[in-house]
Amino acid sequence: MTDVDGILDGINRVLDLLSDPDKGVRELIRLAFKGVTPRDVASAINSDVDPLTLTLKTYNLSLDSLRVILRPYLRANWNTVTKYITKPTLVRDLIVSERPDLKKILYTQQGLTYITRQLKKIAKILYDIAWR
Repeated sequence: MTDVDGILDGINRVLDLLSDPDKGVRELIRLAFKGVTPRDVASAINSDVDPLTLTLKTYNLSLDSLRVILRPYLRANWNTVTKYITKPTLVRDLIVSERPDLKKILYTQQGLTYITRQLKKIAKILYDIAWR
């Protein structure tokens, strides 16, 4: 199985989780950080690269390739998605629960500031995917 096949399989699992939107969002976060190293995260924080770009680069995917898959999920679960993208500490805790090796990086003021700033950017991207 290639990385792309693995990601597509993961996205399909997420779509199967429509009956539990919270679980679906957690799965998206898990997938997003699965192949990212602590060094990648530290570098992203220092250079202000958004995690979505970092994840897409890690898996050699484009946002356009995911748009068709993500749109129905985002539309069906927009309230749940909004709950997460407006709570940086919740997202940080979820990331660290899946990736404890990132705790030292993300549990800093710089890490939380980065997550807060990036969630604002990601909120706009996800809104555009869902509604435009």
